[in-house]
Amino acid sequence: MLLLLIAVPVVILATFAQRLLQACAPSNVLIRCVRTSRPTIGAAAALCALALGCVAAVHAISLAIATGAPGWLNLVVLVLAWDAIKFFGMVAVLSLRLLRILGRPLDGRGSGTSRRYRAGPIRRSISESLRCRRLHSIDGAPSSPQAMVKLSTGTAFA
Repeated sequence: MLLLLIAVPVVILATFAQRLLQACAPSNVLIRCVRTSRPTIGAAAALCALALGCVAAVHAISLAIATGAPGWLNLVVLVLAWDAIKFFGMVAVLSLRLLRILGRPLDGRGSGTSRRYRAGPIRRSISESLRCRRLHSIDGAPSSPQAMVKLSTGTAFA
């Protein structure tokens, strides 16, 4: 019973600390921002540069510790090494997402980007856009009564 009285507050405190770090730690905020945004080559390059910077800082601090710096810097080395691993992992995930989006065909089956990354309302496919251009004249009105019937019924244009 005494062990339970000690363990419950420790578990609650550890859970609170984990949620606080997940919400406020700069590396976690950056990873969350990159995950929710549209993948770009620039974001992957910036994350890779940041990860390489973390690795360089780990190396420099490790050398300082080896030459007599305080031992508590080992914790800084661990945090920086973990951040570098997270950033390199996110670069891999971001690159795979980018390849998946860029690898989509640009024919009538889609516009080349996932619906998840499109801005605004659902856009028409390329074939639908071409069909609508053929049915409308320059001023935007249907060019013939047959085109108006095809627009209202949604039948395919031959």
